[in-house]
Amino acid sequence: NTLDLDDSLAPFVADSLRLASVFVAPWPRQIVWQESKLVDCHRFLAGLFHLVARHEGALRGHAPPREPSELLRRLHRETAEITGAFEGRRLNVTVHGLMRLRRVIEEAEEAAVPGEEGAIVEGLSRLARMLAPLAPHLAESLWQRLGGEGFASVAPWPEADESVLGEEGRPLCVQ
Repeated sequence: NTLDLDDSLAPFVADSLRLASVFVAPWPRQIVWQESKLVDCHRFLAGLFHLVARHEGALRGHAPPREPSELLRRLHRETAEITGAFEGRRLNVTVHGLMRLRRVIEEAEEAAVPGEEGAIVEGLSRLARMLAPLAPHLAESLWQRLGGEGFASVAPWPEADESVLGEEGRPLCVQ
């Protein structure tokens, strides 16, 4: 039994396919292909493109937020988790973290809290740079739209600032 992928993959861009291939299963497990994962990744990337389009050129003259806010803490927390997953080669967890980070930014944008604009731009910058190894074509496009200098793929990887993270309790589920 064979499957002709040309018809199935035609409507999707290379970055969607690349992202879906690492999102389907943890490395180095065998991949059981699910077209729904490809659709999910494509929607994620399309939504991210539209999110960045609303903030075109935002990095030009952007100063990082000065005071820690709940949004900034969430950005640094997500950055730490994504970085840990990426360094541990848990690429499916990395993709999931990027999806969570996009949701955090969209929620902040919808809430429209005064003074949070800088943190939103910081989050978009982090997202574009962390997306670069997994979806390089779109990441570079997002980086350019935001007004980033050079290439996202060689820009420094965002770091989580421990002082911003602070002490936070997290619920622990015990089974």
